Amino acid sequence: SYLSSLGRELPNFIDTNIDNATIGQLNYTIDIPGPPLGKPSPLPQGAKYSTPLYTSIRPNHLYSNITEMLSNVNSSYNAGVLQLEHRTSRGISYGLNYTFAHALDYDQNEMLYKSPTNILEPNNMRLNYGNSDTDVRQRLVFHGTWWPLWRHKGLLGKVVDGYSVSPIVTWQTGLPYSLGVGGSAPGGALFGINGSGGPSRLNILQRNSYRFPSTEMVSLRLSKHISMGNRTTLELMAEAFNLTNHTNVTAVDTLGYTACSTPLTQGCPAQSTAATPYLEFNPTYGMVTNANSNSVYTQRQIQLAARLRF
Repeated sequence: SYLSSLGRELPNFIDTNIDNATIGQLNYTIDIPGPPLGKPSPLPQGAKYSTPLYTSIRPNHLYSNITEMLSNVNSSYNAGVLQLEHRTSRGISYGLNYTFAHALDYDQNEMLYKSPTNILEPNNMRLNYGNSDTDVRQRLVFHGTWWPLWRHKGLLGKVVDGYSVSPIVTWQTGLPYSLGVGGSAPGGALFGINGSGGPSRLNILQRNSYRFPSTEMVSLRLSKHISMGNRTTLELMAEAFNLTNHTNVTAVDTLGYTACSTPLTQGCPAQSTAATPYLEFNPTYGMVTNANSNSVYTQRQIQLAARLRF
């Protein structure tokens, strides 16, 4: 099957108290402090990175942010779904679902209260276009149940009969994230790499162009049904979640560069003040900082239960 969903006129916030009439140009020099331990730098050492620079003070000096709530964001979701199902036969049933999808948007703001601008360059909405924060490109789910049909008499039947095994296997590609930039541009009206006070990232990279590692989850239920006569059955269950104890990454270091006034060998203050600043590459960019740390992905968990049917 094919699925499609379009979002139109979604909410967004923009700071209108920024003067777009006078915009300068700023050239950063890329400085890499040794071999990167995380993902490689998207720009080689010594390269120049150019960005517009918002230098003017607030047009309305009586206020700082003047936030306008807009409905100017669109989104799209398109997916192809393959589903295979085997109904119960000879004690076996299973299902397989595979989804190949792509979600794109202009970074709508989902906050329930006023937020600073989330636009990289106030006069270029196109730079906000990219993979959705919830874009899962591929997802595979397998589930099944095996209920052995053999029957034995006497004590042997009470020991080996009445079992069922139910696995669930889930795999999906990782969620996307953007390469961030710390520090602020010299001479910028506000904070950030271009002085606009918006999100600080490179305008040459599409938003959410990097991804977490893929995630895997294997869960298993083993149950035993014991007949106690008079239509009464005792069910004993053992369930395991993340049976293989797979490490599912839930956070990485997203800081790719820091704006500095001097190369790393001469010290790197947090705030750029030089006319020609540097972008210091963060060698730990992309490294895992947390894993199995939310309600969906956890370390291996095992639970035992009993249920009486009568």
